Amino acid sequence: MDVRRMYLGARSLRASPRLAGTLLAASSVFLAVIGMAVPDVSRAEQPAVQVTKALIGNWSLVSTRILDANGSVMGSLYKDPTGKLTYTQFGHMWVNAGERDRTTGPDTSIWYTGTFTVHPETSEVFHHVEFSSPLVYQGTDQIRHYTLEGNQLVLYDPTSPVRIELSWTRRPTGQRAAALKKCTRIKGQNKKATKKARTNCRKRASWLPV
Repeated sequence: MDVRRMYLGARSLRASPRLAGTLLAASSVFLAVIGMAVPDVSRAEQPAVQVTKALIGNWSLVSTRILDANGSVMGSLYKDPTGKLTYTQFGHMWVNAGERDRTTGPDTSIWYTGTFTVHPETSEVFHHVEFSSPLVYQGTDQIRHYTLEGNQLVLYDPTSPVRIELSWTRRPTGQRAAALKKCTRIKGQNKKATKKARTNCRKRASWLPV
């Protein structure tokens, strides 16, 4: 149905009530078909959006525990680990991890950068690696199972025969809080405009690092 033609012919409706009723019924069917044709994906995307927003920001490496099949700690990947993990609101990520003191032996640190996607149904985040050292990670998808509780994040590779848990703690930036504070100062031409502007501002701020 040509909705544009229906709109342009609106003036003729006054002269023909029967035609108006017919077009009204037809438009109702048209809108119903549109609603059926376009799936409501908001609910399906909501968990992924929530997890993504929770991950956004900078994280500091706390520990690198090696666990056996029973969950008992066998040791640590690094004796004195240090590292940083960053997720951005634009879908980019980068990570580096290694020994704090790199002067006493070979450098076993790793780093890579790329993009990421979240899969909350399996509690996994996929790191799509573009550049890395060592090169073995480059061009691969590094799958990490995540446990996220407040400012604590634990990642491990579910495909590895040895479970190595990298624990991270959030490095607050204050960006989200500062942006939300600015949202309260926004004023529009009227109450409705002010409410709309502040709502849009809060939506944008929710994607900033904590």
